[in-house]
Amino acid sequence: MAAADQKPYVGPRPFGRDEKDLFFGRDREARDLCSLVVAHPIVLLHADSGAGKSSLLNAGLIPLLEARGYEVLPPARVSGRIPDAIKTSEVNNVYAFNVLSSWAGPSVDPRDLVKVDIASFLAKRPHRKDAAGEPVLRVALLDQFEELFTFAPERWQERAAPGRSRWLISVNAASASARSASRSTTTSSCLPTRSTRTPSAVSLR
Repeated sequence: MAAADQKPYVGPRPFGRDEKDLFFGRDREARDLCSLVVAHPIVLLHADSGAGKSSLLNAGLIPLLEARGYEVLPPARVSGRIPDAIKTSEVNNVYAFNVLSSWAGPSVDPRDLVKVDIASFLAKRPHRKDAAGEPVLRVALLDQFEELFTFAPERWQERAAPGRSRWLISVNAASASARSASRSTTTSSCLPTRSTRTPSAVSLR
């Protein structure tokens, strides 16, 4: 986008990942959130609706993480529309299915995800490595996570069914058997250490 065509406000929608140059005024929040994400296995971001959580994730946190070489999975939501070609009854866990559909991308047939759980998906996903051949930190972002309690209430058993969702536990346990690079931080910078986990940043309305 040419500089002359850029506008400082994107309107009544969240900033996108490609609009980080237009996102300003929240640098400290983004750095603090980056520090929390790389230092802890689970981070909960909570604020009123419309406060800009999604924008902070997309245009603030993600660029910081990627600039440090971390692998950031596409922001995912537990809600979504099941494709017409798939019967809802075929899906083991509707919440996990929607998250995995976001992470897998359009190149993967959604029918291949109906019986897959989060832990096994992450365990099988190729892990990007740094110049030294070590796996880089992988970060999972779940936006609008309160939808776990409002979407498809008739399938409430799947929210914490052993071996099916076990939501944030399964995300972090997925990389427990493999070495992965992690980071600990000060408030304003990211410094390297070691760990075996996939941190999760969860956004709640």
